Amino acid sequence: MKTGGYILLALLGIFVVIAPYFMHEHWAALGPYWASAASFFVPGSYAAGDHVITPVTDVTITWQCSGVENIQIFSMLFATVFLMNWKRMQGWKSVALYVGALAALSIVNLGRIVLIAVRAKETHYGLANTLALALLIILVWKIKWLRPSPETPAPSQ
Repeated sequence: MKTGGYILLALLGIFVVIAPYFMHEHWAALGPYWASAASFFVPGSYAAGDHVITPVTDVTITWQCSGVENIQIFSMLFATVFLMNWKRMQGWKSVALYVGALAALSIVNLGRIVLIAVRAKETHYGLANTLALALLIILVWKIKWLRPSPETPAPSQ
């Protein structure tokens, strides 16, 4: 296996097994960072611990709001694609694609938290899971080098 494959395998292992439990166990220290990031984008708000306080509402950001479970689900699906197409996915393109997808999921999740604070009401719960699945489907079907190669026909005689 190539170096990119080992790195991708390590990243997948971290985000499937370690990250969700680490986030849950250390939320008291990590929650204020999520609140600060969200309050930066919400006009007239401020962060107090793991709360985003606006003139209209007080949004409590729990560890479930971190989006790490969606990243875990996406990582499991990406690992499945990796195992099924591992010869093609050992390069640095796959690592960059995976890290970029994680960044995109984190941005979408932060946007969901900001939207909750701005609208002062909860949004649809299953949206992030659906976006994670849609992102994986788009990645697999739209990126040419991730698609299975067509079988070359035998030469006719």
